[in-house]
Amino acid sequence: MRIKEKNLKKLIVLLLCAGLFAIFLYATLKPIVIEAQAYTLSQVSEEESVESIQSWSIVASAASSLKDSEWDGEWYSDYANYNCYAYAIGVTEWHNPGDFSDNKDAFSRTNIAGLAYAVKYDLEGLGFEEIYVGNSKPAIRSYEKLICVRRGTDDYHFMRYDASENVWYHKPSTTAVLKYKYEPSFSREWTNEYIDRNGVAHEGGHTYDSQIYYIAYSQLITEDLSLTTVKITGVNGMLTGEMEIPSALGGKTVTQIGDSAFAGQTGLTNVTIPDTITNIGNNAFYGCSDLTSITIPNSI
Repeated sequence: MRIKEKNLKKLIVLLLCAGLFAIFLYATLKPIVIEAQAYTLSQVSEEESVESIQSWSIVASAASSLKDSEWDGEWYSDYANYNCYAYAIGVTEWHNPGDFSDNKDAFSRTNIAGLAYAVKYDLEGLGFEEIYVGNSKPAIRSYEKLICVRRGTDDYHFMRYDASENVWYHKPSTTAVLKYKYEPSFSREWTNEYIDRNGVAHEGGHTYDSQIYYIAYSQLITEDLSLTTVKITGVNGMLTGEMEIPSALGGKTVTQIGDSAFAGQTGLTNVTIPDTITNIGNNAFYGCSDLTSITIPNSI
């Protein structure tokens, strides 16, 4: 059936009008769609992948601005699960000082020394030894960790030392891990400035101006052989550089190095063994790929 010329012209005009109307709607609604997408990105759910969260945070970090710390642009979904204290002692669940010992009231203490000793008791409860507590920064050995703590009016904050970089890291509450730009000192107040999950910097609402207390502790794991002697059985964490194995830990003489005790410690370069050691177990240094020398005493 043929379409009359007059009707055909009408059809063409209608199609043109419909096309123009579609273009108008697209131009009008596009900003609304983009805004809705941006809002969705800012509300990334815990269930989404770590990769997608990191990707968004790195893009958003371009607008970040922190006063005393730096952020490397990384965000992990489990950051929401733990606080500054948990980060400092190397666990990934929320904890307050006293949770691993009988000092449950430690969080409410205004005495910074009491808070620091509550950490000491926690570390003992977790099996760590050779624990130092004091208000001066100690020199630490390659197998030791170092953290520090400070109080404000109604809160506390911890930092963790990275000896390989000679810098301090901290994690305000459930937010991103930050690198502190300074050496902790009494003359500079700490704050809980932070980066949220969208890469946006915030000043925070707390300041910390008490004395700074340092807590150092050994990473070496030991097993009692007798009332006076121990064996090194492993390491909690990774070691770097040169290491002089101690002749005593926890007031007891170190006489043995257990099987695979230092296995996989790829950061070790040189090891010196004391003359208190009389036995080294199988594969004690297996997989230490950067290890170039071991000084072994005549006692072995």
